[in-house]
Amino acid sequence: MAMRMLNGGEIVEATRSGKITRVQHIPTGTRKPGHDLPARLIDINELLSRQSPGTFYVEMADDALLDSGIYAGDVLTVDRTLHPTYGAVVVAALDGELLVRHYCPDSAAIHLLPAHPAVAPISVRARSRCQVMGVVTTAMHRLRLVPIPDHRRQEMR
Repeated sequence: MAMRMLNGGEIVEATRSGKITRVQHIPTGTRKPGHDLPARLIDINELLSRQSPGTFYVEMADDALLDSGIYAGDVLTVDRTLHPTYGAVVVAALDGELLVRHYCPDSAAIHLLPAHPAVAPISVRARSRCQVMGVVTTAMHRLRLVPIPDHRRQEMR
C-alpha cells in the first residue's frame, strides 16, 4: 500500500483544537534591519482544504513521486470532487491497492506514472480495474533534521 489514510481528521482536529491555527507568512530571504515581518496570517484550514466534504488526507508511504517533490511521509490533501486532468497527481485504487501517481490516460489505457527511476509505470487497459479516488491538491513535508556534531555546535556559539 502506498499511503496511510489519516484517522478521524487528525489534521483538521489539530487545527480546530488550537494546536495548529495560524502561521505567519515569513519571507525566506534576508531582511533589512528595522523592517518588520509581514502581519498577514495564513489560515491552515483554508490552506489544506476548501471545507469540502470530499476532502481527505493520506500519508505517502514510499518515494514513487520523489522527482515530483512528494516524499515518503508527506501528508497529502486529496479532493474527491475534482476531475483529474492529464498529468495530475491522483490517489487511485488499482485492484484494491491505493497508489499515488500521475494520471495520464489515453484512448488505449490509463497510465499511472511514477516520478522515480526505480518505480515502474503502470498501464491499465481494463479501466474497470482502476478507480480515481481524488486529486492531490497539497503535499506537506516533514523536515528530516540532521544532527549537528558537537564540534559544530561549539563553533556556532
